[in-house]
Parts: sequence; C-alpha cells; structure tokens
Amino acid sequence: MKEYRNDKSMPAIRSVFYCFWYYGIYDGLREDSVRRYGGNKLFSKPIAIMLSFLFFVFLYLGSSILIMTLSAFFVYPLNKYIIGINGDNSNALSFYSKWSFKHYALTVLMLPILFFNVASDLNLVLKEKVVSGHEMSLIHKGVLQSLDVVKADDYIERFYSSALINIKNDGNGFTDEYVFSYWVDENNEFQVEKAVFSNIQDVELIRGESTEDNASIKITRDDSSSFLLVIPNTKVSLNDFFLDLKGRWLSAL
Repeated sequence: MKEYRNDKSMPAIRSVFYCFWYYGIYDGLREDSVRRYGGNKLFSKPIAIMLSFLFFVFLYLGSSILIMTLSAFFVYPLNKYIIGINGDNSNALSFYSKWSFKHYALTVLMLPILFFNVASDLNLVLKEKVVSGHEMSLIHKGVLQSLDVVKADDYIERFYSSALINIKNDGNGFTDEYVFSYWVDENNEFQVEKAVFSNIQDVELIRGESTEDNASIKITRDDSSSFLLVIPNTKVSLNDFFLDLKGRWLSAL
C-alpha cells in the first residue's frame, strides 16, 4: 500500500501519530479491494469512521490495560484482509512470523510491565497514591480488617500507603466516621491510632519542602493528644485527601 500510494512518510513519524492512521489504512485497503476484486470486501465508510474515532478514544483516553488490549481488535479485520491477499505461503508472512533474539528480549522486558499494569487495573497495586474505597481491592481491605484498623462494615473514603503491594507496615486514611493511621515502629511493633471526627479538635496540614517529600496531617483530639497522617505532597493528593478529610471533620462539629 505504501508503494501504491507513493507514501514517503517515515515509519518513526507514523508510529507517533498511529492513532490517526486507522482510517487512512482502511481507505487504502478499500481501494485495493475495489481494484483487486471489483468491490469493497471490508466494512463500509461510516463504520470505518466510527471505528477510527473509537480507536483514538481507546488509545488516548483509556488508561486501562484491558481497554488498550481491546483496541487491538479494531485492526483485526484489516490484518485479516492483508493476510488473505498475501496468502499463507507468502515470504513476508513467513519472515515476520519467526521469533528472533529481539522478540525474546522484548518479551522478558515487557512482561513485568504488563503484569504490573494488570495488577494496577485490578487494584492489587496502589501505585503510591491516594485512593478511594472503591479503588481498593478486597485483599487490601481484608488486610486492614485483619489488623483491626477498620471493621468489615466500614466504608473507607480515602486511603494512602507508601507500599505498592504489602500494606501491612504502614498506611492511613479515613472512613465516614473516623480517621486512622497505622505503622510498624522501630521496635517492630504494630501501632494504630484512631479518632472519631466528633472528637477531633484540629486538623493541620504540614506541607513537605518539595513534591519529593511527603506532606503530613496532624490530627489533634479533644484531649490534646495527636498523631500524624502521611500523604504525597502533590496537589491531587492534597485535594483528594486533605480537603475531603477537613470537610468531613468540619461537618461533624
């Protein structure tokens, strides 16, 4: 198709804007079908326009690895047409179907990334960010219940842990009724602090010096005792966690 259309664009440039090339590839194959068979053996232009739009949305607006994988099905009818033209015994199909060293190397390098992305989509990995209760997996909620940090019928509004997978050593958050923080101290002993919103005297934000440093939230109870919550020092985290926490505390006064 590149030779037929005298396309002189560089493959590297095409790869950057590949999400825009779906209709162009379809149109080239449609022209080939008309020239070769006297008619369009692919789908109609309106369907191609719709698929082109969905292909773009799936690739650039979908963060889920599942959505990214589903987008591969959009090119299936195009690949099927090309393979049908070349035939099962074509030199190109035979050459590009062989695995070389680079294919094995890329597989080894990409599999951990793929597993991490799948785990993130399944909420098995928290990615060191503030998450809401519905973003937490049942496994993570079960860990908090086993540590007696929350009860089974508590709904966690916001949660943060510096751990990616194993959240047993530290974490903090709040439900619709109370704030909690837990950690393992220098003596390897588990510590947990809780405070019901109606028993909190003050909620103070202590910003980190940079985005690399965590921010702290000092929770002071009515009896003047206090403990700290730790969250990332980013605008998103401060808005999602601190402002929500403070709003719930003020509404409980």
